[in-house]
Amino acid sequence: MITRYLAGLILIAIPVFVGNAVAGDLLWIELKSDVSVTAQYYTLGELATRVVAEDSALAADVKRLRIGHAPRMGYSTVVPRSEVLRVIRSRYPALRERVHVTGSDAVRLKSIGRQSEMGSLIRYGRDSLLSHLTRNIDADARYELEPLNAPQDLRLPHGTLSYRTRAPSRSQLSARMCVWLDIFVDGDRYQSLPLWFKVKAYKDVYVFKRNVSARTGFKQRHLRIEPRDIASLTGNPVAIDAELDAVWLVRYKTKKSVLLQRDVEPLPVVLKKQTVVVRLASGPIQIETTGIAKADGKLGDAIKVENPTGTGSFMAKVVDVGVVAVQ
Repeated sequence: MITRYLAGLILIAIPVFVGNAVAGDLLWIELKSDVSVTAQYYTLGELATRVVAEDSALAADVKRLRIGHAPRMGYSTVVPRSEVLRVIRSRYPALRERVHVTGSDAVRLKSIGRQSEMGSLIRYGRDSLLSHLTRNIDADARYELEPLNAPQDLRLPHGTLSYRTRAPSRSQLSARMCVWLDIFVDGDRYQSLPLWFKVKAYKDVYVFKRNVSARTGFKQRHLRIEPRDIASLTGNPVAIDAELDAVWLVRYKTKKSVLLQRDVEPLPVVLKKQTVVVRLASGPIQIETTGIAKADGKLGDAIKVENPTGTGSFMAKVVDVGVVAVQ
């Protein structure tokens, strides 16, 4: 008698549970109308109120079936019943005509993630930028990095989080620099964030004690050494161990300004208004005379030279210190 009573309950329960299931169906699914998910992908089990199958292992497997990619935080999407059927029939071809889906015609899906502290991500980006600056820009500078991003918390999907930074594309020091932070969830790239930093880099440099004109060679009295923020400079500073005896200024420099690499060039071997040796060759005959250089000249330069008497000028090539040749 007890056996007949239990059998009756089963016969009553199945129709109630599966709603309008058609006789002969192996799989019955009832869809919800609204769902909130936390992971990067959503499964059929999250979309369904009930999943019933003659085989309990099949029902469990169907619940785990991945339907699609969840929208980003704060966004929603609609999953139609037809899409659920398509995925099921693609995954289980043998059940194509034996699947019955009831409930909502479409499921509105909203993604809600977990909160991640933005401050820790900014610190991660700062450490990465500092490592890049030390390895690739200047290992001797003392760096100060101030984040410019507002430290607002970030919502991310549940899953295994990992991070990877991308160094600035230009290997050049600047007062503002950006590091890209790639966020991965369960090994898949989820989002990329630009992390901006205000950069200061202090290093000993040459600073002018007074105003110095262009075309001036260096004297010790012109310069002193002091620490400056080289990230704010408009060019690369001259190293304090650089040899300055063979260079001169190409532009006017003011008091307290920093000596930059672009401010100097090698001393010319011939100076404007200098009396130079002029060599003339005609076959086996070589003649030497003098002239007045009308311009500065480095080795190989062609410059104008004036006769000492002032009666004319000619072009000659600089071939040595204080020497030019007429070809």
